[in-house]
Amino acid sequence: MKMYAWIFVMLLIGTTACIQLETICADAVEVPVSVNFKQKIKFKDRFNRDSVVVRDTFIFLDFIQPVGFDTLLFTPQKPSDSFRAVRLPYNPLQDTIRYVFRYRRGNVSRKDTLFLGYSRRILLTSPRCGVRNDYENTRILHHTFDSLTLKNTQNNVSLEIFYFFN
Repeated sequence: MKMYAWIFVMLLIGTTACIQLETICADAVEVPVSVNFKQKIKFKDRFNRDSVVVRDTFIFLDFIQPVGFDTLLFTPQKPSDSFRAVRLPYNPLQDTIRYVFRYRRGNVSRKDTLFLGYSRRILLTSPRCGVRNDYENTRILHHTFDSLTLKNTQNNVSLEIFYFFN
């Protein structure tokens, strides 16, 4: 009976250690920039004045590519695929990253760029999980979109991209 109790205690300790390791290592995940797309639509109101309305929408992306890398981050499986939001990774080797977006509406295609700056810190999560990059002070250095809104919080950076088609 003592042997069964000893085995049970060892299994309990082993299971608890694995759960704690998963919790600790979950902190090592780097959080990318969340991007939501909004469309600006111009119209004439009932008094014949120019007005603009903004709506949450989806976008037909041809690709998103980080400049200086030979890889595409997002490419649709088929031409009719659309996106409401994407998550863009930081560059762990530099304090800036530039993205090129190509998107379309009907037969009209546009290309815009987004240039982000940020501060990097390398943190040791734990000896078993290793290190992670921590990104702070994300800011927009340049963009060619109609307008952007950047929201920085403690653990999350979200970006609203407003695009416009005539």
